[in-house]
Amino acid sequence: MIARLAPVQPRCVSLDFAGVETESAVDWRAAAELIAQARGVARDVLLVNLPPARGEAAAAAGATHAVFCDMGRLTV
Repeated sequence: MIARLAPVQPRCVSLDFAGVETESAVDWRAAAELIAQARGVARDVLLVNLPPARGEAAAAAGATHAVFCDMGRLTV
C-alpha cells in the first residue's frame, strides 16, 4: 500500500502502530521495514501509538516523528 503512494509524492505518511507486534526481534524487523518503506516515499514519517521502548529503533529505521502511548486498553 505504501508503494502505491510513491507517484503522488506525499510530504508525510502516518502509520498507526496500535496492534502492530514489536516485542520480538522478528516482529520489529517487519515493523522497521514498514517504516523504511514509508520513508522511501515521504519526507516525514509519523508513527502513532508507538511503544516508548521502540522510539530510538524507530528513528533508526527512518521515522521522523512519533506519538507514544502506554498501549493500555481504552474503553469508550
